[in-house]
Amino acid sequence: MADNKDIIGIDLDQAFLTCHSRLYEYLNTINFNSGKNKNICEIKNEIFKIGNINKIFKLFNPNSYIAFPDAIDTIKALQKQNFKIYFISNRPNLKPIIKMTYQWFKINNVDFDLLALGCTNKLEYAKKNDVKYFIDNDMKICKEFASKSEIKAICFDRKERKNSTERDIISTLSWQEIKEYLFSEIIL
Repeated sequence: MADNKDIIGIDLDQAFLTCHSRLYEYLNTINFNSGKNKNICEIKNEIFKIGNINKIFKLFNPNSYIAFPDAIDTIKALQKQNFKIYFISNRPNLKPIIKMTYQWFKINNVDFDLLALGCTNKLEYAKKNDVKYFIDNDMKICKEFASKSEIKAICFDRKERKNSTERDIISTLSWQEIKEYLFSEIIL
């Protein structure tokens, strides 16, 4: 079993969830979260007041956000092995986005230990929070993790296995492969 300090950091969009929100894509194109990690919003999986966000919730098209196959089952299996799950995303930390994201997790019955939004420097955040593994779909971010930290980077791309010269990057095509890799790490 993982010890209590084994934390897995997971990016949200295109790594854990599909993302088809025009409003969210627009916020990313204007680089809404520019700068260093100034205003990260951290939410622990406790009682969080959602409020009335139905109109804004519709703008983000939450029905199109779907967890990748086996992603939720993998999270649940890892939690049973005492891993802590931190979702770390550069999603803007605006109240409606925070609430919409939290509501998606509740509706889809996905537990987590921490949800961090507005994180523009995932490596810095992961280091400060003792993350042991980090899952992202962006090879550039994975290379940064591999070259500048001891955190094991797992690059998830459902379309093609990414090649990297970095020896510390694990390239996966599915969440089932992620699960198999992490469970093999527990045995070692």
